Order: sequence, then C-alpha cells, then structure tokens
Amino acid sequence: MDTKCLETGTINFKDITIGVELEMILFKLPPAIKYIPYGELDFIANALEDLATEMGVMRIIDGVMPHELKSFKSQDTSTGGMAQREHIELHFQIKDDISIKPFHPTNKSLHGRGVEVCTPILTQDNWEQTLRSMCTAITTACEQCGAAIHFNDSCGLHVHIGLGREYTLRELKQLAKAIVLFERQMDHHHPRHRRPPPPSIHRSSMIASNLDNHGLRDLTPAQMIWRIDDQTGVHRVLRIINGANDGNYTSISRFYKYNLTCALTYKTVEFRQAAGTIDAEWIVAWVKNICRFVTAAAATGDETWYEWAESLDSVVTDAEICSRFGMPEGIETDDVDGVVAGEDGDKDGDDDDVEYEDEEDDMSFDYADEFELFTIGGDDSDSE
Repeated sequence: MDTKCLETGTINFKDITIGVELEMILFKLPPAIKYIPYGELDFIANALEDLATEMGVMRIIDGVMPHELKSFKSQDTSTGGMAQREHIELHFQIKDDISIKPFHPTNKSLHGRGVEVCTPILTQDNWEQTLRSMCTAITTACEQCGAAIHFNDSCGLHVHIGLGREYTLRELKQLAKAIVLFERQMDHHHPRHRRPPPPSIHRSSMIASNLDNHGLRDLTPAQMIWRIDDQTGVHRVLRIINGANDGNYTSISRFYKYNLTCALTYKTVEFRQAAGTIDAEWIVAWVKNICRFVTAAAATGDETWYEWAESLDSVVTDAEICSRFGMPEGIETDDVDGVVAGEDGDKDGDDDDVEYEDEEDDMSFDYADEFELFTIGGDDSDSE
C-alpha cells in the first residue's frame, strides 16, 4: 500500500493536551470510610494528596453541596480554595457517577462504591508520569487499608484529546472519516463487552457504534466519506457522526465510542470505548494510540479517504497505516457482517486475549438485568 499520500498535518504532538476519566468500583472499604456519606470520594482524594501537591493542583470532590465540604479533610474550603473550584478542569476531580453499576464483576450480590476520577488537563510534559503516579497512588492506598478495586462492564476509561485551541472544521471532518473507516479495526483494542453489537435501529448504549446513527446507517464506506465531506459546518458534521437516534435528526449525543460533540464545549474530542483499568502501562499505550489516530487523521489527504474506502480490506491490513493510526495489526475486517476476525480468520473473535484486566474482572451479564438489580436492590453497602 502506497502511503506517500499521508501528508504533513496541522497538528503537532507537542500541542496535544490530555484529560483522563477513570471509572472504578471500591470494595472492602474500612467502616470509617464506608459508613460516611461520600467517604469513598474523600478516600480517593486523600490518596492523590502527594501527587496533587507536587503538581500544584487541588483535589475537588464534585457533586457535593458546599456546606458539606468541611466534612472532608481533602477539601480546601478557604475563600481562595473555593474560588479555584470555578476552574475545575485544572484540578483532579473525584465524583460519584450513576452510570457505574457497583456490582462485583463475578458476584452480583456483592456491592461496592463507584468512583470516577478525572485528571487535570495534562500536557506532553507531564501526562505519562501523572497517569502512572495516579494509578500507583490509588492502588497503594487500597492495599494499605485492605480495600480492593474492581471493574465491571459499566466501568470505562474516557480520554479527551485537545489541541490547546479549537478543532477546525476540516480537522473534525478528517477525524470523522477515520472513525467511519477504522472503527471496527480499533474495536480490537478492547474486550468484547466494550464492543457494541453491529449497527441496528433498536439499541441503547453509552458507547454506541458511530456507524449506528441515522446519518451513516446503510451507507457504503465511500458514501460515508462523501456524506461527511458534504457538510458545511461543525454542527452538521456532529449530526452525521454523533447524531441522536431519537427521531429528532437535529440532535446530537455524546454516548458514542467517539464523541466529537465536546469540541463545542471543551475544545476536545473524547474516546469513550476503553474499559476501566488501573493498569498504568495499558492506559499510557492507549493514549499514545489515540494521539496517533488524531494526528494521522489530520495528516491524510482528502482524496486518500476515497481511495481507502474503495479498498478497505487491504488498508486495514497494511502495517504502515495501522501503525500510523495506532490500530492493532494482523486483524481482518469482514465486509459482510462487520465482524473483526483474527489472523486465522476466526470470526468468533476467540483470539481476544489482550490483557486488560484479569478474566475475573469481565462481566457477562447484560445491562438490562444489571439495571433491574441495581434499582430494586437499593442497598449499596458492601456485602462481604
């Protein structure tokens, strides 16, 4: 495959900013933490104290009423501290997240406490070390008090990629084209429970396939590229790649694997598909892959997308292109049913042996059953 048409892009790695949102479930918390409202949030905030001090940032427990903050030793409730909370994106945020269903991954009768940790905006100078130090600090704090961290299939790892400026219309179009051509290939970075089923009209998901929205459904790859190119404004592009499947074709939704809607609010694009993990090396590798994905998309010539769309099978098996976009190599995509097959052609995907978490941390039950248990049970205490 000729790759000379991968042009020099407008995005420089040194300008890229990174923000990570990590969702996890805590089990076996000591009673002094477990029986205090929001005690698990204060526990994580305290674990990040040294790192936050070193970085010169705060640890903000989000979603708690101001008058309750004095109960947490991790919170600076001085006038200056409260003023800094207005710039929440510059600090660690520790919050409750109702999308996390706090069940043990292999025993749904055991309940934990769901926590989401959001990093400050990170730069190329500090993001790798910050993520490693954050994971170490959290795991060390849990080990010291006998707590445990688990991840089920409601836990995700969301990564925001910014440029220190707004994304241009062309950059968003280029990224949208990369998504529609390479989504199925990128799926293979993730365990099965983070790969939504093939596009369908009747499906709800927090990480829906971008191919499964009204703007792209039933189109060929070349037609999807043309549809994206034909849009004349950012909102129109977003309705194509992040359209809300609610019958209102002017609405957009962030609940896709690739969320470009935050380009409007945070000047970032969000990669939502990764599974929750505390494995710092995997997180770092994933962030590097998606940084390559963004920069390679911006660097690709306009005509090249149409050439690739007409020969997608050979493109996604080209080692140079896969490396350039941070895609896994040696995976073939079946054009008929969209199933990603392994090198041996096994369409069941039985080669899915990438080590994200221990096998016991994968959940096999479906969201409908899980949600019913969560809403009816009503008891979120640890059942140990």
